[in-house]
Amino acid sequence: MSEPNLRKTDLKQLAVLWQQHDDISVDWRSDELAAIFDHLWTAPLADELAKGGPDSRDRQETRPSTPDQPPGTLRELLEHPQPPLDLSEQVKEFAKRARRDKSLPVDVAAVVYSAAICAASVRLEQRITSVDDGSLKSRIRWAASHDWIPPTIQRLFEEALGKLGGTD
Repeated sequence: MSEPNLRKTDLKQLAVLWQQHDDISVDWRSDELAAIFDHLWTAPLADELAKGGPDSRDRQETRPSTPDQPPGTLRELLEHPQPPLDLSEQVKEFAKRARRDKSLPVDVAAVVYSAAICAASVRLEQRITSVDDGSLKSRIRWAASHDWIPPTIQRLFEEALGKLGGTD
């Protein structure tokens, strides 16, 4: 039996085959999600943001974070007493793209997205989302329900819910 010659295959048929694979969802185990989040938590932020576009790396250099110096990792950003607003917005957009293009598991991308919004809200008193309060509270509660998020993110979510009147 001869091998198929893809050069003679109708490109529209191949495109249909590829599109069908976009709908495949992966059921990630909690420990796998924890490992992926842990990587993002400690990886140089500039490297991760660079995956979101060619100009992202130019906006953020990796270096140790201090209250007066920009954060170099996602952890430093989300724990920073006054995280740079533009960097929080970049992380939010990175997570939004990662969720959409499935470059990260949906749960991890959604937690990072929510955490960036919460950090801006709690630490800077800035709203970086157009999502209404009710939907935002639901998203934060959902994100906080994961057992693989670090305690500092759990507290950040609780503080954000408190600001939103999240006990209802």
